[in-house]
Amino acid sequence: MRFDWRTLYCPAMIASYLSILIVVTGWVPPRVISTPFVLLGNVTVPAALLIIGSSIARVPIRRMFGNTAIYLMSVLRLMLVPLLILYLSRLCRVEETIANINVVLAAMPVASYGTLFCIQYQKGEIIMAEGTFLTTLLSVLSIPLLTMFL
Repeated sequence: MRFDWRTLYCPAMIASYLSILIVVTGWVPPRVISTPFVLLGNVTVPAALLIIGSSIARVPIRRMFGNTAIYLMSVLRLMLVPLLILYLSRLCRVEETIANINVVLAAMPVASYGTLFCIQYQKGEIIMAEGTFLTTLLSVLSIPLLTMFL
């Protein structure tokens, strides 16, 4: 694999550079410019969730619950990793509030960005959709259980 310099000049990266520049300089764009961007930003999360939902809808329900590897990954992701972070935080004497925040953040379900990348590159879309679905479903139980340790 080689690094492609053109990725630094794609529209998403240019928008990132401009947003960093706006934040650093403190410039407030006029409403006529900022309003369309705010509206576009507000629609991105629902649009991403619609795409992920359509990806999950294509997976048969039996397959969604029948993959033992997804269950193992879910337990690792939702319980073991956060408990390891809790243990290491206490071992390193990290402030309790910060440690608890890190533990809860680590216990969140699999990010939807993974599914979007799988869809974009057409690799492992089904398994990622299964993981997103199952970890989101199981997090309803695992997050309250985990907070009992905090």
